[in-house]
Amino acid sequence: MAKEENVKEEKVEEEKVANSNNKKNLMIVVVLILILAIIIFSTILICDNNKTVEQKNNNYENEIKQSQEKALLTFKENFNVGKEMSYNELITKLVNTNEIKENTKITLKINDKEIKEGEKYVFNEIGKYKIDVKLEYKNEESVIINEKNSEINIMADSEKPVISGISDKTITVGDKIDLKAGITAEDSVDGKLDVTIEGEVDNKKAGKYDIKVIATDKSGNKQEETFTVTVKEKKKTETANKTTNTTATNKTTNTNKNTKTNTTKNKEQTKKTFTTSELIAAGKSAKSSYRTQINAVFSYTNKYREKAGVEKLKLDETLSTAACMRAVEMAYSGNFSHTRPDGKGNCFTVLSEVGANYGYVGENIAMGQASAKAATEWWRNSSGHYQNMISTNFKKIGVGAFKYNGKYYWVQLFTD
Repeated sequence: MAKEENVKEEKVEEEKVANSNNKKNLMIVVVLILILAIIIFSTILICDNNKTVEQKNNNYENEIKQSQEKALLTFKENFNVGKEMSYNELITKLVNTNEIKENTKITLKINDKEIKEGEKYVFNEIGKYKIDVKLEYKNEESVIINEKNSEINIMADSEKPVISGISDKTITVGDKIDLKAGITAEDSVDGKLDVTIEGEVDNKKAGKYDIKVIATDKSGNKQEETFTVTVKEKKKTETANKTTNTTATNKTTNTNKNTKTNTTKNKEQTKKTFTTSELIAAGKSAKSSYRTQINAVFSYTNKYREKAGVEKLKLDETLSTAACMRAVEMAYSGNFSHTRPDGKGNCFTVLSEVGANYGYVGENIAMGQASAKAATEWWRNSSGHYQNMISTNFKKIGVGAFKYNGKYYWVQLFTD
């Protein structure tokens, strides 16, 4: 009996030890599971955080790329040989700097030669020039680069210089004359040019002498104008006694009064003719002086086209020069007409004088309206003029404005 009881007690002890070990093992398993869960959860958090950071970086890089793409402008242009452009002028045409971010470097190359800020480039050979612009954004995390290619086509300079200051002159036998006095020449590419004179004046002999003025630009384009110098015989002078008597003095006073009256009349009726070069120069001057009025007419015209559902016109500088030439010549000639003064033909011959080409062409003219709005409204209320303003055949417009003797002259030239 005693042995049986000892055996039972030993079994109970063994069971207690086994249960204790099982509890310990279970606790270890639970702890391991918790540790594993913590590791897994931490890993997930780290991965999510990395993904979030990566996503933010990707979004920022995409934002930079999009701003760079918006900043890079498409630029294709034709210039005459000899055109000079500065770094800043080129960048203005090639990059919208408002769109680029800070820390962005701009690299400009022309035919693989880098042009740096402050430098100028002269397109002195005929042909196509490759323009490369690179935007490089750099920070601690990344470098983002975007590039765009553009093109400039340099053509032969075919435009003739403009000679100004040509007018007939009259001198008296024995007087000296400077044949170049007041005469200037300018070229759109080469700038101011020297003029040469062909012909001589014999100031000892009365008569008429034809003088030729020549200006030649670096491309060989030559412009010639002529004027006449008249040499008159000296008039015999009256005696001093005759000019100082009372009667002569009274006559002189009356003459001055009459002269003043006639001068005022003549001012209103003065007619002036121009050489082609003078008229072109006068047109360019008017275009500069009346830029506000020109832009206003252009704006009002496009508003009418917009209301009519028609594509807007583009303001063309060459056509505007021609339109201003028409306004000037009508003002000085008193010939308010679609026919040009001095037998030059119809109004559209002015376009050949400035080198403008066209298929479809039209002209509107107005006189006396005090503002661009009034002139444009006057055309709007005339069916023929309005049809010109909204015609789908026309894509470009030139606007002319000129004020003479207190009266405005307005011109619109349309081409396709």
